[in-house]
Amino acid sequence: MMRKFFIILALTISHAMAEPRQEAQKILASISMERNLAKRLDLVSRPFVGLPYGVGGPLGEGASGQYDQDPLYRFDTFDCTTFVETIVSLARTQGVDNFEREMDEIRYDNAQVDYLTRNHFTDLQWIPLNVKNGILSEINDQVLPANEQRMAQAEINLPGWLRSIKLA
Repeated sequence: MMRKFFIILALTISHAMAEPRQEAQKILASISMERNLAKRLDLVSRPFVGLPYGVGGPLGEGASGQYDQDPLYRFDTFDCTTFVETIVSLARTQGVDNFEREMDEIRYDNAQVDYLTRNHFTDLQWIPLNVKNGILSEINDQVLPANEQRMAQAEINLPGWLRSIKLA
């Protein structure tokens, strides 16, 4: 009896792990004929608009993560950042392996999946990394003349923040 339980549990776990990959493959297949990035972004994002907001952060470092075992990606809930990461990764890639690599490159310094290398702060980490990686580009001057732009400033003490959440 115990042996059957383990076999069923193993099948259930492998099915649950394969499900997001299968969903990613379906999404990527649905946009495979479209080559224009703007149109791919539009097509990919539409089904996700209006989904529940992922309170507490819907994504993490996966089941083997040391601090955050939420999935590396999912398609049923998002927060602002994970929505953008997922949509951009899907729109920029072909194939699930490429999508997963792209997610890691967008979310983590040097694509090293770890809570401590995740881009937790948009202005301090996420934007500069993705500009450096060629995923984003600075267009403020194209949108608004320099004399009309305003700069918001904040002091972020990353080591202090990490200590405060008892990770460092």
